[in-house]
Amino acid sequence: MSAPRSTAVFLLCAVLIAPAASAGGSLVAREQRPEADLALVSALDVRDELVAAASQPAEAEGRSTGLVTLASLAVPGTGQLLKGETRGYAYLLAEVAFWVAFAALNQEGLDIRDEYEAYARDEWNYEAYVDFYEEYCTDCEGDCPEGCRPLAEYGSQEYYEDIGKYSVYWPWWEIDGDEGVPGAEPSEDDLAIRGDYWGMRKDSNRNLRNARYFMTAAFLNHIVSAADAFLTSRRGGGDDGHAARPGTGVIFDVTERGDGIRCSVVGAF
Repeated sequence: MSAPRSTAVFLLCAVLIAPAASAGGSLVAREQRPEADLALVSALDVRDELVAAASQPAEAEGRSTGLVTLASLAVPGTGQLLKGETRGYAYLLAEVAFWVAFAALNQEGLDIRDEYEAYARDEWNYEAYVDFYEEYCTDCEGDCPEGCRPLAEYGSQEYYEDIGKYSVYWPWWEIDGDEGVPGAEPSEDDLAIRGDYWGMRKDSNRNLRNARYFMTAAFLNHIVSAADAFLTSRRGGGDDGHAARPGTGVIFDVTERGDGIRCSVVGAF
């Protein structure tokens, strides 16, 4: 209890004791003791002042809870550090680790993507397949020979996926004389080149997928840190790192006889 509040409670107790003091400790009727009414009014005034003062820490605590929650939501761990909780450093380190891992894996995936796209431009015969499709597949009207499949837009990710995924495109991975024949099977060279290409594409996609996982983990770190800061503040973690007692306080009430004020100290732990 702070010094101003201790002084106020001491004065209050003095006010309460004064009306009750009499010879033999007996109470005198209020009609015979007009000063008791004055004491009661003074005590009520003191009570109102103390109740108003007691409400101020609660409002400040509410603002503190919102502040630390928003701080941890923006930068994980900062809310805990504001409350003196050293585990805030764990959230900060996790945040840095997640984003570093994301940046590294995402860049690696993009670099490999550039490699397999350049590889496809050099090794897959786009013009030869377009010529084949225009000759055999454009006007077939539902009776198209085997191997007719329209290409996705050149250079799109769907295009780069299809030429490695669907076997109808595999004969065009190597110029070996079978490209213009409907239903032709890919040669061993075709399959080898396509296998190298597909392996690069899988490596790129794996890195990009793992990068997204780390990005998701970073966002979850924001949510978990904010929730932890909120609960820590509500539990009463003090700014100095010590646990506060938000449920501790003094309750005032007028006695049943109406000639004084009853006070009780309560605490929630």
